[in-house]
Amino acid sequence: MRTVLANAAPRPIDAETTAYRLFHGIAEGCPGLTIDRYGDRVLVQTFREPEVDLAVVEEWTGRPVVWRHRGPERVDTPVPRWAREPTAFTENGVAFRAPLVHRGMDPWLFLDFRAGRRWVRENAAGRRVLNAFAYTCGAGVVAAVHGAASVLNLDHGAWALEAGAGWAVDNGVEMECVREDFYAATRQWAGGSLGRRGRRYQKRDPRRFDLVVLDPPTLSRGPLGAVDIVRDYPSLAKPCIGCLDEGGVLLATNHSPRVSTDDWIHQVTRCAEKAGRPVRDVEIVLPDGDFPSFDGQPPLSIAAFTT
Repeated sequence: MRTVLANAAPRPIDAETTAYRLFHGIAEGCPGLTIDRYGDRVLVQTFREPEVDLAVVEEWTGRPVVWRHRGPERVDTPVPRWAREPTAFTENGVAFRAPLVHRGMDPWLFLDFRAGRRWVRENAAGRRVLNAFAYTCGAGVVAAVHGAASVLNLDHGAWALEAGAGWAVDNGVEMECVREDFYAATRQWAGGSLGRRGRRYQKRDPRRFDLVVLDPPTLSRGPLGAVDIVRDYPSLAKPCIGCLDEGGVLLATNHSPRVSTDDWIHQVTRCAEKAGRPVRDVEIVLPDGDFPSFDGQPPLSIAAFTT
């Protein structure tokens, strides 16, 4: 197995990208505070003490600012009307529109996964792509824009898939969206069965892909199993690897600070070996320069596993 580094040097934000992190608090002496630009607007998020001087941020950025507090203490933060309306921005030339404040807490496009979407941009051409835990389908849209043979986005959230479908229209591309439980779909596409507990789900024939993007949440529970990126990542990786055609690639992430990148890579490669699909290459994708880390262990681990 060969391990190489992708984009080892910090890459500057280019002119085709208008969504990026302006202030990464944990690396700049102010843990619990992030400031992100999305086009002509700015999103401020606090995760600990709900203290921020919006006037200072607005003067510093020169753009309208909205603040959301996501810590344990409930705070009614002021939300201007424009923050609930779509804001236009671009990433590596791909067009997006998203409200900075919506029904959920997470932004529609996770900026720390930009490096992963760039990898998709550079490797999707001609490939059949499965975007698992697609959320708003950002990686799927990028794959479609950059020449994927087909793109299937899988997620259980109807509104998120609808958002992604809108992005596809904005960029003039086509892709498929499937609203289904991750395990129910991927286990069947990998050729497995769901057993008695799977009777409630739609029956699906085996299906193969050349590239699977796996960007799971930290923890969730469902009838067919729990999503737990700390205790049981192999249960997520196994059906994705089973969906891959020979020579296919799994582009996966782990954003838990409790798991080192090396340990996580070992888990995935060991899982592939046990499944009879040993990993030939591992390409570590480092985050862009607006997401620095002190210790070389970035909060978001990204790697491409070639089987």
